[in-house]
Amino acid sequence: MRIAHGEVGSVVFTEEVWDQFNAVKASLSGYEQRDIFSMDETGLFFKPKPNRKLANASVAGEKKDKTRVTVASTANMDGGFKFPPLIILKSLMPRAFGRRSIKTLENLGIH
Repeated sequence: MRIAHGEVGSVVFTEEVWDQFNAVKASLSGYEQRDIFSMDETGLFFKPKPNRKLANASVAGEKKDKTRVTVASTANMDGGFKFPPLIILKSLMPRAFGRRSIKTLENLGIH
């Protein structure tokens, strides 16, 4: 038994997609591999509890803790240079807005 995950199965490679891929590839051909960087991000749930327990009787479940951070990784194309992971935290009320009359980010024009 295997668990299907990811979104690769939903990608449709049309002629337009290949044309765009080849256009990006051509635009990067003038650069050295060490000068081309890529960054990707992923969510890290760092407070999960085990969802399986050893027990002789039924055990009540608990709500899952969804506390997470975003981790961004950046490296160049030849792998010679890798930035340290960038950790992006989330706050309902950022400390920078704490002493002002700003109650929500919408008041700043940010959605």
